[in-house]
Amino acid sequence: MSSVPARAMIAASGRSDVDALLARVGLGPESEPPTLIDADMFYDVVETIVTDGDDALAYRYAATVDIDRYGVAGLAFKTATTIRVALERAERYVALLGDAVSYELRPDVDGAAFVVAGRPAHRLGVAVANEGAIAALVAVCRQAAGTDTSVVPVNVSFAHRPPGSIDAAQQFFGCPVRYGQDADAFRLDHRVLDAPTRLGDDAISHYVMGHLDEQLRVA
Repeated sequence: MSSVPARAMIAASGRSDVDALLARVGLGPESEPPTLIDADMFYDVVETIVTDGDDALAYRYAATVDIDRYGVAGLAFKTATTIRVALERAERYVALLGDAVSYELRPDVDGAAFVVAGRPAHRLGVAVANEGAIAALVAVCRQAAGTDTSVVPVNVSFAHRPPGSIDAAQQFFGCPVRYGQDADAFRLDHRVLDAPTRLGDDAISHYVMGHLDEQLRVA
């Protein structure tokens, strides 16, 4: 998996032994160019962090996510003209980020569900990572829109069982959060999906997507 979200989530733990936790997944204490790390080692570290009842890790992590950290892929996301187009690009280019997940935007009559797939929560570390992925996606949608209040899901679902407290999840999303569901997903209505983004630019998007599509071809 990519070192970018892994480093950010470990740092969000706020623990005194952050450097040691980073070392367990092969990362140094200082920022480094993105690389790939062993996913199971990362899940081990996440489980170390949350074992004492830290049910808010995924949401502290999401609060630190910066779309610019994702380079050209992040630029493609934030220059999309609407939230819907931004999520279509996330679905299209997630493979370039090196994570063992896939995204699916599933339209329906009332809007669409954005689903994080391909990573069943067979252990606690994966469940926390999946919560973090959903929260981070909502966070970057809010960054693209320009305000936190303009992107509030209709609801959020997770396939795994609920943690001890879901207060952090409900506060972060601002909508009903359900556990033990069929998928890890958040649902947006048409009003939010069709909302303009702050930096939407078709000309820049065309150039950036050409670059990303070439990377997909050679991947």
